[in-house]
Amino acid sequence: MLNHADLHELDHAFEDKTPADWCQFVGVGREDTAEYMKVIRDNLSGNLESSFTIAAVDKDAGQISGYVRCTRHAGQKTISHIKVDEPHEGRGLGTLLIDAAEACALKKGWSAERTDLSVHRKNKRAQACYEKSHFVADEVGAEAVWRRMTRRRTA
Repeated sequence: MLNHADLHELDHAFEDKTPADWCQFVGVGREDTAEYMKVIRDNLSGNLESSFTIAAVDKDAGQISGYVRCTRHAGQKTISHIKVDEPHEGRGLGTLLIDAAEACALKKGWSAERTDLSVHRKNKRAQACYEKSHFVADEVGAEAVWRRMTRRRTA
């Protein structure tokens, strides 16, 4: 498991990448504002106190196999993004990323009674992964597109 900042240090092919290059690499749009570029730079460098990203890298292929992004706001910890590439699905990588995010949050001194995440109601495979990691879905109406899931800290 590597934080994006660590991944950047280890892979010299990425040293000369601009924020626009990173936007293209991760498939997000690019707004040409100084603030947006600062956020991207801070995210890539690991300089934000309120969030971090951990990537799982396939050593053989040298490719990112998945990542998890965790944020903290008003003392609440949230897994805001988690993604596992299709060839690596169903092999325990999602659980590993969740556990790594929890360990990293503790190392950073983040204390929270629970961790929240949201999952699309049709993404049954992801919901099963989260349930294996002891997340419990909140009760929501059938019309809800997103389900919030919560894992309470155990003593």
